[in-house]
Amino acid sequence: SANIAGAANVSLLEKYTVIDSYAKLAQIHQPHYMYKLVPLFCTDMSTLSCLEGICALDNSPFSIDFRRDPLSMKTGWPNSRSPTRDLVWDYFEPKMSKAELAVPRETRRFPCGTGIEFDGTLFSRNRASCAILQMRTAVTPVSAEEFGHQIDFYCSSWFRDKIVKGVPLFNDAMACKGRHFFLGSPKEVERGVRERVLRIAHEKGFSIMEQR
Repeated sequence: SANIAGAANVSLLEKYTVIDSYAKLAQIHQPHYMYKLVPLFCTDMSTLSCLEGICALDNSPFSIDFRRDPLSMKTGWPNSRSPTRDLVWDYFEPKMSKAELAVPRETRRFPCGTGIEFDGTLFSRNRASCAILQMRTAVTPVSAEEFGHQIDFYCSSWFRDKIVKGVPLFNDAMACKGRHFFLGSPKEVERGVRERVLRIAHEKGFSIMEQR
């Protein structure tokens, strides 16, 4: 199942081993092994690896046991004209140039993409801090800029009051004094764009998680 991960805890292993497929289970299985089914509470195994990396950072207040399913925070706006789409443009247009405003709303590209979707969330034990992770196939300057716009919009009172209402996980995240955003990828940022990506991340206030 896409939403279930298996964990084997045996004396021969130094820590829990995550089993994400039947093929892997069949490969390592021993009759004396013990297994536990646990909910994934994130998009996929690549996301889980990034969440574990966040937990392993120096002075990280997060534990993988305190992850929460981010599905309820997914927000999108259709391509066709709609009240929600107009509300999103009402937020961004004051920040746009005259040249950008000259393009009709129906054919413009949103600075934040066609929606906001996070792949994993973590909360500290005392719920004072949260980590919000979005995964991309590759982290590029374009995806980094888009993520920066998403963070600005997501944390705005405009988004809270006009776009999303009554979502407990969003309210819990916004109540945290420490909100940490991460843009992750299952591969390294390309060398030619690394400096630019890191500069965007620094300016927009988020961190890059890459798997090497």
